[in-house]
Amino acid sequence: MMKNIIKLLFIVVFASGCSNDFIELTPFADANAVDFFKTANDFEVAVNAAYDVLQDGRLYGSRFEFLLEVRSDNGKFDDPASDVGQPFNIDKFQVVPSNTIVEGAYDALYQGIGRCNAILGRIDGADINQGFAERVKGEAQFLRGLYYFHLVQLFGDAPLITTEISVSEVDNVKRDPVSEIYNQIEADLVAASNVLPLTYPPSEAGRATLGAASGILAKVYLTQNKIGLAKAELEKVINSNVYSLLPSIASVFSPSNEMNAEIVFAVRSAKGGDEGRSLAFDYTQNPTIADDLVNAYDPIDERLPLVQYVVVSGSRRVPQKYFDTLSVLNDVGTDIPVLRYADVLLMYAEVLNEEDYVASDDSTAFQNLNAIRERAGLLPYTTAELVNQVTFRDAVLKERRLELALEFHRWYDLKRTGTAISTFAALGVDIQECKLIYPIPQDELDVVQDPTRFPQNDCY
Repeated sequence: MMKNIIKLLFIVVFASGCSNDFIELTPFADANAVDFFKTANDFEVAVNAAYDVLQDGRLYGSRFEFLLEVRSDNGKFDDPASDVGQPFNIDKFQVVPSNTIVEGAYDALYQGIGRCNAILGRIDGADINQGFAERVKGEAQFLRGLYYFHLVQLFGDAPLITTEISVSEVDNVKRDPVSEIYNQIEADLVAASNVLPLTYPPSEAGRATLGAASGILAKVYLTQNKIGLAKAELEKVINSNVYSLLPSIASVFSPSNEMNAEIVFAVRSAKGGDEGRSLAFDYTQNPTIADDLVNAYDPIDERLPLVQYVVVSGSRRVPQKYFDTLSVLNDVGTDIPVLRYADVLLMYAEVLNEEDYVASDDSTAFQNLNAIRERAGLLPYTTAELVNQVTFRDAVLKERRLELALEFHRWYDLKRTGTAISTFAALGVDIQECKLIYPIPQDELDVVQDPTRFPQNDCY
């Protein structure tokens, strides 16, 4: 509930331990925020905890599977009894405001935002090395931008909270317009990109980099159709020469090859302890990968096996993309990519085409698009096939689906390109435009109890 979010003014439940590997976190007892933020060690612990929310089962740790893939044409959930029917209702566009999967994501995103706000409200003027302080500040700004990006995409208008606020101030909390939230997201990511390093030592792999900030900012710009701004940020990532496509798509997802040259940013995990995660898209009785997705691949496409189920143990199966052996604790260490270089190249091809379709097989737009196809073992597109801006645009969207399947991009892509309703109509499913965002959780409405400044979304 909102009051639980506001508690971050007084109690900050972070994580202890400050090994160089930020994913090795263990929770500690409630720490008073006023007494806590004193040393560089304190701020490192705090920013580690801000990252930790990404791993949460309410977000990338599990439930994003339902909210972003099962919701799209990539996924399905046909069991109305499992989990009290909540995944089923997400799949069938029958979500109600009391759905705990939706509620959990909302709460987790604000938990992450709250942790970032606590850092950003206290780090200026702290008696610590200023170079370190700038990096931590950039990491917190990056994470807050990412959390707010998910929030506005999932829920639309939402409270824009950028400072720690008191319980009494909750009376003034309102749903702020999407445009204002995007302004804040852009400001955070621009600021982060100005201070974050290009790379980290291997022991710190997984922290937000300049490339991650620019790449996510490009996606934010592209979502708002700010083509020129998106192009500039994508060129920063490409021209950094830090990232590259791996020769084999399968090797990108190998458990022994995580944080490779293609990974711009990922949610990290480590099996066998507090940082382990459950199997992604775990199939025991109910498959969550849609036949429509599997059938969209050419039989020779080397990406096809990655979205097919493989046996992990007994009846437990996962798509090959997220395969890992189970630890003695029955968890896995699968990293979840948030941004890959393949995504950057596809976005760049898209923005170039949106600026001006160039009828040349050697154009940069065709080269970027075809780099992804040829890596998958497919023939490149030519101008004889993609004859204009519209056909090129459609090809990019299709390639994004095939390349980034099960990586939590498809639902946002359908919304961003205005193709969600027509895509589902082709599958025989009629959806209303107001169902393109989720309902505000009922417990939030119950706390505020003011439909004028805190209304429910249409359709709900």
